[in-house]
Amino acid sequence: MVMDENFLVFFVIYTMIIGLFMIELNEYFSNPTKWNDFYEAAWLKRQEIMSSLIKSGETHPLRIIKLFSSIIRFSTQEFIPDEGSSENTRFVFNEDSDYVNEDILNVTILKENTAMTVTPSTLLPSGMKADKKHAHRSNYSSVSSYTSCNKIEFLTDYCRERKFDAVIELGSGYGQNLIELFYQGGPRVPYYAGEFTKSGTDCAKMLGNLMLETELIPFRFDFRNPDLSMIPRYKKVLVFTSHSIEQVGEIPDNLIPAICDLAEQVTCIHIEPFGYQLSSIKNENEVDKNQRQYFKENSWNKNLVRQLVYHSCNEKIDLQYIGKNVLGGGDAHNPSSLALWKSN
Repeated sequence: MVMDENFLVFFVIYTMIIGLFMIELNEYFSNPTKWNDFYEAAWLKRQEIMSSLIKSGETHPLRIIKLFSSIIRFSTQEFIPDEGSSENTRFVFNEDSDYVNEDILNVTILKENTAMTVTPSTLLPSGMKADKKHAHRSNYSSVSSYTSCNKIEFLTDYCRERKFDAVIELGSGYGQNLIELFYQGGPRVPYYAGEFTKSGTDCAKMLGNLMLETELIPFRFDFRNPDLSMIPRYKKVLVFTSHSIEQVGEIPDNLIPAICDLAEQVTCIHIEPFGYQLSSIKNENEVDKNQRQYFKENSWNKNLVRQLVYHSCNEKIDLQYIGKNVLGGGDAHNPSSLALWKSN
């Protein structure tokens, strides 16, 4: 009985303390700052968008976050004054207000000269600005919007509102780019990993066996003897290369036609360090000069641009975009350039 009375006294005191604490806590949360209000509205909007992604069929938390991150890159959010009031504000979120669905074209092919002209573009094919201001130490500089050469973010942004039946990477190593692309919000379609090395192909198979939400299909591939016969013919595919053609001294004339034959409509993106190929030795800058020397020392690629122009003049492809050194990268000798073409 004594123990019960002691427990009752303890319980009453505990309840009073908790009650007082909750009153203070409620008073604290009922007095938010301006930025508390901002984030209350911002997180609510984020929950709405991510809920819509879940309703569309997304179930993996990382895919949801990365897809949402792509949406955020093209959206604006702010507090604006209510109409007729200088004190009250409201939260405004303009979803995908800066997203660009249309193709961004900056290449003109000169057939009579087997040449091309490239007009610098303020936008990348994903719709992101080609340049952004970057602060480092005491200075500002202009850098790529994907300054760390985050090619997966770029591909995610490009794919998000475009429909493809399959994604194919040529020179895929152990499949890292394709796996990251899928889990960062890439299309829910089969992924094909074409790789020269057996070890890379075997590793991609091992990792692909762990992927339950999509299919990763590795196969052996050689740029110098392009055989893509193991891939079924699709209606619309995305093909990309990323710092893989760089290691092939010269790609053959039949590589680009072989890629074109993969589907009724092929979009091909090359994220490759070909910037020096756009300049002659007579008017090259320091970056071009160093890259040209670097490629010469390694016996790396010297004809990707020439092949793109050649097949454009023959009307095999529609070369739509060239961006010299626009995707950044940590290797000063090997900055990433961008080319995008579609099959005719």
